[in-house]
Amino acid sequence: MSRAQKAKLLRHAKREILSRLGHELRTPLNSVIGFSGVLKRNRAGNQSAADLEMIERIRVSGERLLDLVEDLFDIGNGGPSDPILLAPVDVGAVVRDAVRSRADAAAAKGLTIDVVIETRGTVELDAARLSRLLRKLICNGVKFTHHGGVTITVRARDGGDTPATIEVRDTGCGIPTELHASIFEPFSQAEMTERRAHDGAGLGLPIAKQLAESMGCALMVQSAVGVGSLFTIELPRH
Repeated sequence: MSRAQKAKLLRHAKREILSRLGHELRTPLNSVIGFSGVLKRNRAGNQSAADLEMIERIRVSGERLLDLVEDLFDIGNGGPSDPILLAPVDVGAVVRDAVRSRADAAAAKGLTIDVVIETRGTVELDAARLSRLLRKLICNGVKFTHHGGVTITVRARDGGDTPATIEVRDTGCGIPTELHASIFEPFSQAEMTERRAHDGAGLGLPIAKQLAESMGCALMVQSAVGVGSLFTIELPRH
């Protein structure tokens, strides 16, 4: 067997192991998140305010751990491993769903999340990947913002009804110009003095870029220290 064949077999074995391990981790985490969500609804009315607060902490911690697990497996696989499923996607609807999933985290910090939809047109995308990409960008904005909030805007293409870009703007601490390229490198947060104090492994933005590019999108950043950041997803033309 040649070295190339051996390397191919090793890569395949690695993907198989990661896939199985990922399933074994995701299943109990999804149960923790799901059942804590059921408990939080308190339909029987027998949970105290302190109980509900602890249940919410369990749910949020479960979601954070699940996100980290998915990020680590994506980095280990060199990118998202799930098959890509392109279909016409209502971009505005996906944006609103992503915002709802991060609303509690923003409210806990006293931040706002605003949505501006200029068009309700569709684009050939993977809805699950787009949702995950948006959740990561919104989470990033909320994490590094202490006053103000995050605004997500879907802009039309050349005055038509086809979405051209999705903008995620925050009023956070901002990123120095010389670090704009490195934020898309795995674990780069450790090198950024302004961001070291925040939780996270520095995988969110690298994975966001991989998710964008896997669908034919481009992800760009504009940012200034003390002003905030603007992440723009440039959607593909089909």
